Amino acid sequence: KIKTIGDAYMAVGGLDGHNQEQTLEVLMLAADFVEALEVVNKSCGTDFKLRVGVHTGPVIAGVLTGNKIAFDVWGNTVKTACSME
Repeated sequence: KIKTIGDAYMAVGGLDGHNQEQTLEVLMLAADFVEALEVVNKSCGTDFKLRVGVHTGPVIAGVLTGNKIAFDVWGNTVKTACSME
C-alpha cells in the first residue's frame, strides 16, 4: 500500500526492479481484491463494487515531509492507472 485517496487504495509493485514477475503479481493482487469482495457481498448480502486500474511503466518516487512523512509516486504511469479504473 502506498496510500488511500478518498475511496481509492493505491498499491505499487516492482519499484525495486528486482522482480521480473511484478506485473503478474499486481494483477493477481487485483484479482484477489475482486474475489474477496465477491465473498463479502455473498456472505453479507451486499452489492459493493470495486474498480481496478493497472498500468506498467516508469514512475518518479520520493518522500514527502511536513507534518507527516509519506512515500509517494508520480508520473504518467500513475495517471493512466487511475484513469483506467
